[in-house]
Amino acid sequence: MRTGIFSAKHLGLGQVPGAVGPAVAAAKVLGLGVQETAGAVGLAMSSVPLAVVSYGTDAHYFESALMSLQGMLAADMAKRGLAGNPDLTTYLTNFLGKERVVPEKIVEDLGRKWVLLEIWIKKYPCCFLQHRQIDSVIELKEQHNLSPEEVKEIEVHVSLAEKICDRPEPRNEGDLQFSFQHVLSAAILDGDVNLKHISEKAVNDPRFKEPRAKVKMVYHPDLTIEFNKAPARVVIKMKDGREFSRERMYPIGHPTHEPLTTEQVQGLYAKFSKGILRKKEISRVADVILHLEELKNLKGLINTLVQGC
Repeated sequence: MRTGIFSAKHLGLGQVPGAVGPAVAAAKVLGLGVQETAGAVGLAMSSVPLAVVSYGTDAHYFESALMSLQGMLAADMAKRGLAGNPDLTTYLTNFLGKERVVPEKIVEDLGRKWVLLEIWIKKYPCCFLQHRQIDSVIELKEQHNLSPEEVKEIEVHVSLAEKICDRPEPRNEGDLQFSFQHVLSAAILDGDVNLKHISEKAVNDPRFKEPRAKVKMVYHPDLTIEFNKAPARVVIKMKDGREFSRERMYPIGHPTHEPLTTEQVQGLYAKFSKGILRKKEISRVADVILHLEELKNLKGLINTLVQGC
């Protein structure tokens, strides 16, 4: 999905259309010339863009893979002589209106900023828009030894971009991944959000119902609607009148501001592979992956991953 992101800060958009980035990457791999690459971009523009309305469903994952597939198909077709119009400016103008499209801003970081190098590691199995708030709740819980039973309310101050994660009554596993109410309930109850919290069993678990009702969303329309670009503030109000707050611009694990250590990454690998790999294999496989460039043959690693528990 990251290959589909282009500079759209002035538009408040992410991927339009998502296959353009993968098409350019595939064109590079195939050694296409300028004309063929332009054709690949034009062919890729006929693909389906990211559908934000699908967040919280299996389609969200399918479309990410589909955009890459469409990009590869576009490059292959361009190599075989098929053409398309690569006029992204006109595409966006028809879509958004001429006054919003500034082509120079779209390419201003071209060749200087490499988004693929900005690796953000998910510490929790839910939407990235919620990670800063989860970090804050866990930090406040640990710092002040907060008891979930004594919490009166958790205020979540966000921009309108986070509205897709406002799901007070999640109906399925997909909703749980995009529900501030649920993930912050898990954070205040257990000091973590892990795979057991994102499961069909958790949807109707009475343990989460009362804490979910304590999470209140406070929207700030003046904040930017770019994902993860507005400050994320959490206020925990206690029944005895005390209040604890924390504001984060970046989640723990941001590639430049608060990167994870190797040990923390290994800990996350153990957290998410528990129950999937044999316990004795988890640390060994993690070490192998960390030194993948030294591995002469992938067969042993693949066999271990496929066999699992």
